[in-house]
Amino acid sequence: MKRNQKFNDSVSRLLYRAPYCDIIMMARFSGCGSKESLEAALSKARAKYPLLNSRISQDDNGNTEFMYDYSHNFPITVFDNKSDTDWLNLAWDEQKQPFDLQNGPLIKFLLIHTVDTTDLVIICHHCICDGLSLTYLVRDIALFLEDPDVEVQMLPIPPTITKDNLSVNISMGVIGFLIKIVAKCLNRSWNKSKVVFTGKDYEQAYREYWQTKNVGLLPFSLPKEITAALIDKCHAENVTVNSALTTAFSLAQYDLQGNKQPYLKKALLAMSIRHLFKTPPGENFGLLAVGNEINLPFGKEGFWSVAGRFNKEAKEMLANPKKALALMAPLDYIEPTLFDAIYFVESGVLKNKAAERLRNIVLTKTGTPKRSLDITNLGVVKGSGSNLETIFFVPILSGNYEKTLGIVTIDGVINLLMMFDHSVIGKDMAERYKQGIVDIITEAVK
Repeated sequence: MKRNQKFNDSVSRLLYRAPYCDIIMMARFSGCGSKESLEAALSKARAKYPLLNSRISQDDNGNTEFMYDYSHNFPITVFDNKSDTDWLNLAWDEQKQPFDLQNGPLIKFLLIHTVDTTDLVIICHHCICDGLSLTYLVRDIALFLEDPDVEVQMLPIPPTITKDNLSVNISMGVIGFLIKIVAKCLNRSWNKSKVVFTGKDYEQAYREYWQTKNVGLLPFSLPKEITAALIDKCHAENVTVNSALTTAFSLAQYDLQGNKQPYLKKALLAMSIRHLFKTPPGENFGLLAVGNEINLPFGKEGFWSVAGRFNKEAKEMLANPKKALALMAPLDYIEPTLFDAIYFVESGVLKNKAAERLRNIVLTKTGTPKRSLDITNLGVVKGSGSNLETIFFVPILSGNYEKTLGIVTIDGVINLLMMFDHSVIGKDMAERYKQGIVDIITEAVK
């Protein structure tokens, strides 16, 4: 069974050839799960979620489309007799191996057996998936493992992030209009010497990228009593947990690094836009989120005063997402292969003025991060079955930001995973930053 769909949104195309495009989720189950039981659960999951079966076909001109192949097997690698801390290194080593985008699949799995538990690690190309989608997939896998006979209903292919698919009227404004003009100029220049990069080009660039990167990974959790106290205090202060966490991230960073450099005042906050489509996808599996730049909260008037002020700003932002989406709209005018080229310019493989100019707009021009943090909070995972013990989420880390934080709440515990580039942030500073976050939250809920 095969179906095709144009790969026509700029958000996905921007991730298509990026060498840091995989997102990871670990779900820990009690007991010893087998490869055979996982394969049976995945056969149901793929029947429900079309994008699990996708691959990206590219023609000689660089045009791309999703193709759907329900016959390929999902790669599952099994590790036995490991400790409950081995999953992160095993996952990280595996994500350094690029996907075969042309042939698929765009998702792979690790099964890691410890003494009493089984860690399921999912590694997925960001083009077909956001963090929230992985929580839905984990939830369903848990359900299918507990009840192999449960029936599933196939969901439609989720919409792509384009203006035509969104229910909000996106006005580009003056800045968007200027970007549109710039885009046309870049396209004219690029098309004079256009380069179409192949899968082999991508795989080579991907492997070379990871030979030069030394990324730190630091998982930690807020215990149940602290998590419960934080939730209660947020309700009392009329502040969301996400606003409180962002405030803690910001204030802990300020204590360590100050904010004299402009990038330390800004962060990217992931935002689900599932409710903004003309045909809302609901709990489907796909790339259905965008990043929104925010000004980090600062102040000396007390934690909850700072958090309250930021919460008001965040609420206004979420109520009126046009500003965030308007910055995406002009990207639709960029020649798709020019998006691919920026990563080859970044690695030094390509010399091209148009690609260099777009790289300077989309990525960082000087090597200094554009923002200090990238924050993805997937919220509370519910209805995940009795055998699922915990979940951690590993987002992507690009040169546009210095640190990333992936957040999931499950069984009354907030799990966090921080990523950082060792060339920018040392391990000692990362540990101090983590402890600063914990200390600030602990003090705030007293």
